Amino acid sequence: MLRFVAVTAVVLFHFEAPGFSGGFLGVDMFFVISGYLITSHIRSEIRNERFKLSSFFLKRIRRLYPALLFTLFATAVVVLFVFPPNLISDFALSLIFSSVYLSNIHFWSGADYFDFESIYKPLLHTWSLSVEEQFYLIWPLFLMLISLRLHARAIVLVGLLSLGLGLVPAFSSSTTFFQFPFRIYEFSIGALLTSAALSSRLVHYRAFVLPVSFLLVGVSLFFSSELDPNPSWGTLAVCLGTAGIISASHPLLQKDTIITAPMLRIGLISYSIYLAHWPLVVVYKTYFPGDISAIGILALILATVIIAEFMYRCIEQPASRISLETGSKALVGMVAGLFIFGLAFQFTHQRIYSTIHHNRGLVAEILDKIPARRDVVQIAESEISQISWPDYNGEKKNILILGDSHAYDVFAALRYSLSPKKYNLTLLSGNSACDPLSSGSINISLDALYENHTNPEATAQKCLDFHQSFLDHVTAQNPDFIVFSEAWRKVSLEFLQATIEELQSVTNAEIVVLGRVPQWVGTPETVFRDFNSVEQLNDSAWSLRHPYFDGIDERLQEIAQETGVTFVLKREVVCPNFKCAVIVGNDLLYSDSQHFSPAGMKYYGERLRDHPSMRSIIEP
Repeated sequence: MLRFVAVTAVVLFHFEAPGFSGGFLGVDMFFVISGYLITSHIRSEIRNERFKLSSFFLKRIRRLYPALLFTLFATAVVVLFVFPPNLISDFALSLIFSSVYLSNIHFWSGADYFDFESIYKPLLHTWSLSVEEQFYLIWPLFLMLISLRLHARAIVLVGLLSLGLGLVPAFSSSTTFFQFPFRIYEFSIGALLTSAALSSRLVHYRAFVLPVSFLLVGVSLFFSSELDPNPSWGTLAVCLGTAGIISASHPLLQKDTIITAPMLRIGLISYSIYLAHWPLVVVYKTYFPGDISAIGILALILATVIIAEFMYRCIEQPASRISLETGSKALVGMVAGLFIFGLAFQFTHQRIYSTIHHNRGLVAEILDKIPARRDVVQIAESEISQISWPDYNGEKKNILILGDSHAYDVFAALRYSLSPKKYNLTLLSGNSACDPLSSGSINISLDALYENHTNPEATAQKCLDFHQSFLDHVTAQNPDFIVFSEAWRKVSLEFLQATIEELQSVTNAEIVVLGRVPQWVGTPETVFRDFNSVEQLNDSAWSLRHPYFDGIDERLQEIAQETGVTFVLKREVVCPNFKCAVIVGNDLLYSDSQHFSPAGMKYYGERLRDHPSMRSIIEP
């Protein structure tokens, strides 16, 4: 029954079903369940002097690898037909890491602001399988090295160390989320239930433990947020609640009735459900960007259950009958074969893609050539450094640009269009994550300001110095012009007016507030994939933006009017008269859903420079 609750919570969360804001904590439930089951098995085998490490690993391979192999192979085939080349290249690398259960490390290493949106990572969900496999590798050795009578104390110790490690501010939220050491405490909570003394006490108080445990699980699944750190109250509540339900061992939870039978079946095939559901979401979002509709949710649920039932009947069950004695070589060969498949895909996917998609139109060819965001910066800096500008003997003006990665786009765009012999351009960006606000303007705690920030580098601790020294850094540049360009969040936007007023009190610089760049509902190569002509794409692009940000622009304009500074609507630069310039000639001007390509920086930089409001300030 617990597996049913856990997998249902995860699936409905990823399917964007309303009410399951903490559904991702179903993964934490699985960690607790695994900690209990694996520790119980190992301790029993050690107690009876029958534990063999080789047999344990072979059982894990037999249980996990066949369905994983099918999932990775099937996903690779589908990806070749529905993804553009750059996303396939990203997938190919994740395939290799997933095949050897190191995908948590792979996705952690790429967990930065410029990484592909998670919705275009079909194997992202394998991070938790990698964490579990790392647990399977380390935990038996840990228990074997310690006396059986000291297991409980040792489990408590490593659990507390893991929990304490996760509370150290120096570790980013992505580190504590993806990395195994920061998840050990969840496995340990389950493992502690194998202590006879603790288990008997919990069973004795079953009438109290069971309802409280269900309450903890329910509250965490319905009220937690994916932006909460790990560990958080939600992770602790769901782990303790799961442990309480396991310990209570109520017979009704396993009784096969008309009501519980479907739930128990879902729990039985939960592994295949988990493997199948996320790639289906990715494919769905590729064709239908934006929120998943009610019909979409139902279709995804149906497809997931059908595929999972097939995998369970045709892959999991037959694999479970493989003999460990006679089939050990086949099981080891399966591990090696999956890794070889990943390597082969890495080196052949471009050739296969070209064979499948040999006759594509101009728009598709342009979209296929989108550079990675990391490459965009290098290309732009290289091109800017090679621009030749005429001599100028007049006084140079200082332009200071404030903000995040959107500020860098404007910084590069203006360097494409303004001579460095006439203007000194400087970028002030706190880790490309900290809001461009002075500490004196923020009337809430920094913890509250960054509580729900999507960038793991944006934390109260990491941004404290930036905010406290913000005014000093600005005045040190002696700016003639200050330009704000930021992916504003509603919570931080409310302190912009006070920041501008403080800047006006310490500097005579002209201040320009730029609006939010039009942001598409997905990456260009997926949002614009079905257009046959450049003109059709540019005419229709405005309807494919996120309308949410229109309200941000309205608020920015109000702040600019109230403070008497200049406001420039980026929409007028990118989409004048609501007709967008997304592709010009053979160049795509965006590199992802909200950032410019080098060609876009150059093109939009000229438009921004020539915008009447900018022109009147920069060159009065």
